[in-house]
Amino acid sequence: MDRREACGSMIAPLVLLLSVADPARRIDAGATAARAAVRRADLDRCAAAAGRDLDRFLTFLADDVVVFPDQHPLVKGKAAARVLWAPFFDAKGPRLTCEPLTVEVARSGELAYTTGTYLMTGTEAVRSPTRGHGKYVTIWRKRGGWKVAVDIGNGAPPPERDFGPPPPP
Repeated sequence: MDRREACGSMIAPLVLLLSVADPARRIDAGATAARAAVRRADLDRCAAAAGRDLDRFLTFLADDVVVFPDQHPLVKGKAAARVLWAPFFDAKGPRLTCEPLTVEVARSGELAYTTGTYLMTGTEAVRSPTRGHGKYVTIWRKRGGWKVAVDIGNGAPPPERDFGPPPPP
């Protein structure tokens, strides 16, 4: 074995060791994994809403969750959140779908937030279907798994009204 081959065979394991031991890479890998876990939790929460599965939806909320619903009073706690969200899970109620767009995780790995959009469709009366859409920010806290600590949503623009076709002449 010549000198160059000997150096090369010693350098390759050293480079591998340094790449694995580099704290910045471990933080990046940890942050990437945490972002993926929070995105998955938010996607699952949205799937529960779309599937009208209230019990499953509530599993994503912290017991002390605080919800800031658009144009409604503040709601504190999972029991109060159940009452607030119940109409969206009733088969005759409005349908709610949402989609996370961004996910960020704090360097500590204990807090994260998601932003996204939502779409609400429903019927207030036979001839007046409603449609609304907006945006949300959800703050997640890691307590065993990721749980929603704060949920903020607001419409943009206000819900549209469709009064259906005009009556026949």
